[in-house]
Amino acid sequence: MRYAVLSDIHSNLEAFSSVLERITALKVDRIVCLGDIVGYNADPNQCVALIKDLSITTVAGNHDEEAASTEAPHNLNPSAEESILWTRAKLTEENKRFLRTLPAAVVVDGLFVALHSPKDTGNKYISSKHAAATVFKLLREAQARPLAFLGHTHVRCVFTEKNGEVVEIKTTETIKIEKNQYYLINPGSVGQPRGGDPRASFLVFDSESGEIEFHHVPYDIEAAAEKIRAAGLPDINAKRLTLGQ
Repeated sequence: MRYAVLSDIHSNLEAFSSVLERITALKVDRIVCLGDIVGYNADPNQCVALIKDLSITTVAGNHDEEAASTEAPHNLNPSAEESILWTRAKLTEENKRFLRTLPAAVVVDGLFVALHSPKDTGNKYISSKHAAATVFKLLREAQARPLAFLGHTHVRCVFTEKNGEVVEIKTTETIKIEKNQYYLINPGSVGQPRGGDPRASFLVFDSESGEIEFHHVPYDIEAAAEKIRAAGLPDINAKRLTLGQ
């Protein structure tokens, strides 16, 4: 089976559409989204509609939970909080109900765990070996699958655990995973990349070969940025798209 794994769409329809076009060309068997469909950008309903229409296996991200909540936003920076309040006002009630149904994590076809960020870590960014070690411990305690894909940081990365030591693997375009070894893999972000490359990012996992291919897809950044400005969302959201930061 070939799985397309993507994350952090953040209401960026231009980026999401371009990624879906690439995924179609790659002929995958299933698409998995690691959460944060909404937030920051200007097309929340359209992005949720694509997730539903394509029956994409999806888990909840913190922005999805905040956008569907009626409580005051918490643990968000000012631009993220302003974006969430705007998103709440724009989302249909049907789409809010859909976001509330999303699970925190799923095991996909008995092969891997899909999650946004472990709840037990308080939705912290898993971007260091120390943070990864905490997640590996949680996976072992839960007797979960040794392969886990997660999002939240908007930066692609690969951590593995060898002989009790956490190692960060520098991500080339293709890596091959070893059986019975623990891995945490982040595909980067579709809708607001922060690794210095403004292109939309995702990966393809081939469960038979164990190969993972990272993909970067160009899209109409200026069109997405202009929508942000026209909607009255924070200008920093538009600037981040251009910078890839």
